[in-house]
Amino acid sequence: MKIRAKKTPEPGAEKTILQKWGRPRSRRTFIATLLAAPAALANALKGNPSPYLAMHGDNPVDWHLWSDAVLKQAQAHNRLIFISSGYFSCYWCHRMEEDVYLHPDAAAVLNRYTIPVKVDRELDPALDSYLIDFAQRTTGRAGWPIHVLLTPDGLPFYSFLYQPKKPFMEIIERAARLWAERPDEIRAAARRALPHPRRYDPDARPTLKRQAFRTLFLERLREEMDDFSGGLKGQQKFPQSPLLLSVASLNGLPDTVREWLTLTLEQMASRHLRDHVHGGFFRYTVDPEWHTPHYEKMLYDNAQLATLYCRAGRRFDRRDWIDIGLETLHFVEAQLFNPKTGLFFGSLSAVDAHGEEGGNYLWTRSELKRVLDAETFNLIRKAWQLDQPGPWDGKWLPEPIEDPRWPAIRRKLAAAKPQPARDSKQLLGWNALMVEAYQAAAEASGEDTWRNKATELFERLHHLLMGKRPPRALIGRRPAGDATLEDHALLLRAAAVLGRPTDALRRYIERRYLTDTGWKLAARPMLPGMGGRFWLPDDALPSLTALVDKGAPARLAAAEPDLRRAPLASGSYLRFHTLL
Repeated sequence: MKIRAKKTPEPGAEKTILQKWGRPRSRRTFIATLLAAPAALANALKGNPSPYLAMHGDNPVDWHLWSDAVLKQAQAHNRLIFISSGYFSCYWCHRMEEDVYLHPDAAAVLNRYTIPVKVDRELDPALDSYLIDFAQRTTGRAGWPIHVLLTPDGLPFYSFLYQPKKPFMEIIERAARLWAERPDEIRAAARRALPHPRRYDPDARPTLKRQAFRTLFLERLREEMDDFSGGLKGQQKFPQSPLLLSVASLNGLPDTVREWLTLTLEQMASRHLRDHVHGGFFRYTVDPEWHTPHYEKMLYDNAQLATLYCRAGRRFDRRDWIDIGLETLHFVEAQLFNPKTGLFFGSLSAVDAHGEEGGNYLWTRSELKRVLDAETFNLIRKAWQLDQPGPWDGKWLPEPIEDPRWPAIRRKLAAAKPQPARDSKQLLGWNALMVEAYQAAAEASGEDTWRNKATELFERLHHLLMGKRPPRALIGRRPAGDATLEDHALLLRAAAVLGRPTDALRRYIERRYLTDTGWKLAARPMLPGMGGRFWLPDDALPSLTALVDKGAPARLAAAEPDLRRAPLASGSYLRFHTLL
């Protein structure tokens, strides 16, 4: 099983309920239903502190924020709910707005037939995770922006990714006709698609021992690892930081796995997953050779990759890897640190001020000639083959050259094209990953400055997350959203990394999030079916259930079927557990 990862959306609707049933039998009832629909409310996103939500504030779509009032309104007027979830640094999220939501005809269809809801996935990760899980289970595809249609009861029944305007409008119109004609069939199908939570036996003990799970993990890794380019097999390459951290933590690695880990770290650092001008790592590459990046930069990637390179460098005596880890931390501090709060912003956008993907990173020949002196330009011209067509739609993405002048060239290029807009949210859980990165830097470099930064950041996060109403994020100095299992689980991990007592924090997390059907992702579920889970996979972040279930044999026993089924998505259980 491949670890689920965001994929570049492609136009096309999946064969689900809308395709299965075809056109409704009568338009008369359908039209009558539409004529009876109430007028939509005003766009509620204007001026929202979330940059992603605020950028939709001037759309002709009558966006709503998610709340219980949406369900009540939908039920009172028997209208479908349309939820769109995305994030500020996502290129396809910007494209969706430009291609669809800014157009009055598309907005009119959406306003007339649904209650439109816009979600910042980073502020509502529990709701977003539920929508992504529904899409993955029912279509096999998930990513952002994710769009889900729900019945007025809040039951999801159809999902899709990016769509151009015309097919988007057709989907909404068709869904509305089907709801007007066949509501009972849609509702029944939606109920069947709900996840089925399982209870656990409090006296159960896991039968899968640590050594057996390690063997299963390594066997699956050998099947999935890309021996030629590093990373896992597939058409795109993600850093897979939790997986790589798990592999790097294992003792007695087989030679083939150690060689693959070395290759992967070398490829990520030397190819175009890494920004060789401004520093830091991009989210992923759209090809299997680490060649063409998807240009957003995320705090959680850079924090975990800094940890990875520092730890791997220390373990395998690679000072160059340690230097990459420290350089990544310097990039994060330079581009994402907010000195007013002492916290880090969440991301840098994939698009420039003109809406061009990668516009802050790609160069034309004329731009390079204008910025560099003649001698330097000739040096670059030969090294990058500027006389040939640019490999990125006629442009070039800088890469290092073997010349002592490269650092000066890099500085000139960075100054000429500064970093793009950043999302002003400071997400507390993602900041907790920086505690671990700072501690890894201290251990790898022997410098107490890094350790002091880890301690200061942890104290700040502990104060914010253990208050009466812990926020999910700060925007400026203002709290935003409600803390989730992710935030408290990553704080727990940060405490463990620093050697702080964790028993009180673990008990707090159990009181807030644990039920007899597993862990809730949020203290208060928002939709039917958002029940507990005993296992969550490693994805862009480490498995939250692995973080919080250490020393809980009954809950590990409940997660055991998933560990056996998806060992590569469960590597954090090797890192964080002694019980298996």
